Amino acid sequence: TGIATKEKDPRKSIHIEADPGDPQSALLVPAFDFLISRLERFDTARNNLADAFFKGMTVGIIEGDWASARMPGDTEKRLWWFPLAIRDVDKRRVRVEYDHEKRERWTIFSFERNQWETIKSEDAWHYLWHRYDTTERSLNYGVGLCQRLVYYWTIKTIAFETFTRGAERWGYGWVVGSLKNLVGGGSATNLKSYTTMANEFVSAIEKQREKHIFVKDMDHVDIEVFGPQGTGHEMLRDILDYCDQQITGLILAATLPTGSSADTGGSLARADVEADSTQTLLSYDRSILAETLRGLLLAVHRCNEGNLAALGLEEIGTPRFSIHE
Repeated sequence: TGIATKEKDPRKSIHIEADPGDPQSALLVPAFDFLISRLERFDTARNNLADAFFKGMTVGIIEGDWASARMPGDTEKRLWWFPLAIRDVDKRRVRVEYDHEKRERWTIFSFERNQWETIKSEDAWHYLWHRYDTTERSLNYGVGLCQRLVYYWTIKTIAFETFTRGAERWGYGWVVGSLKNLVGGGSATNLKSYTTMANEFVSAIEKQREKHIFVKDMDHVDIEVFGPQGTGHEMLRDILDYCDQQITGLILAATLPTGSSADTGGSLARADVEADSTQTLLSYDRSILAETLRGLLLAVHRCNEGNLAALGLEEIGTPRFSIHE
């Protein structure tokens, strides 16, 4: 599960530690290591919650059961509540509502009863709410990276579609053909209209350009070939590069080492600054995820309060998770 025991493995990316505000909570660390030892697929659950970075908000439901077990250091078996899983909940299944007194309440859609149901306060401890960049504008749903990326992604999609449509024109350039208008001369039965001749001329060009050969009538057809113009092509490339750079910057809070096509080399000073920016962003993400996961420990504490009191640990505060590289 990635949870360390008494002798913490430094290779683990997450472990339980004492709350700096309550040093005595270190006494509960071995007990909580034991109580969450049956939690399955904890890595997957953490990854699901961490998706709030992209989605704005993720929700998990803590599922557990009672079992008789003897905690290390205890002299007898007791009935303990063990968390067994953190089940992912699609954010579209939850929504915020307001009653007639404008009090906020969260509801969840029940597939069994096909209706929205209020999450009662006594059941709220089952839920882990992980929100990213919560603001009043987001109505407590959080603001995820996807909401910021959508603008650049839309621009990039349109620019790339235009780029592919114009590839043939930019690659081949323009061909201008001049035809002498034969209408009004010769026998009417042998003459073709100018429109018919122009259409036939275009068809002939399309066929013969595939073989890079063209045969023309020296007396009635003049052809001029203009090379491809790179201005439109370069403009779209600049737009694509700009979008790529902005997307990279939003995700990593940095553009090095990828940079942009205009970059001819990297700056050590710039690389150091951007590396610090990326690390700051990652540290922030880890800290808010650890804060959300503390709800799991609070749920364990809540359900096992009686046993902890019997062991003389009821007055000690709940420890916390620490996530590191």
